[in-house]
Amino acid sequence: QSQPQPQPQPPPAPASLVAPFPEWFPEQPGQPVAAAASPPQLRLVRLTDLDAGELAAYLEGHPSLGEVAPVMLRERVNGSALLLLTDSDLRELGLPLGHRKNLLSLIASARAGRV
Repeated sequence: QSQPQPQPQPPPAPASLVAPFPEWFPEQPGQPVAAAASPPQLRLVRLTDLDAGELAAYLEGHPSLGEVAPVMLRERVNGSALLLLTDSDLRELGLPLGHRKNLLSLIASARAGRV
């Protein structure tokens, strides 16, 4: 008698398709999102609605603004106050040019309603 051949395992899902928060998908952690349950309802808010802590958390998750988050939290800058900041304000806070330009770009997007 011949032994049954083992079934080939599918390749792992690309990182971009794996659920980022396994607790959303407890029955299938690490599986492709398409194979898992739906994520919980997300609360969509405008940048201006964020308090200082929420804004700091948002900035920490931003690829080019994570280092700015502690400064904004220390200065108690919330989403509404963020839109009032100028390059001069950011310079006074000691932010380097690159961070200032990235933050000013975010501010311009928020003022235009794109964030």
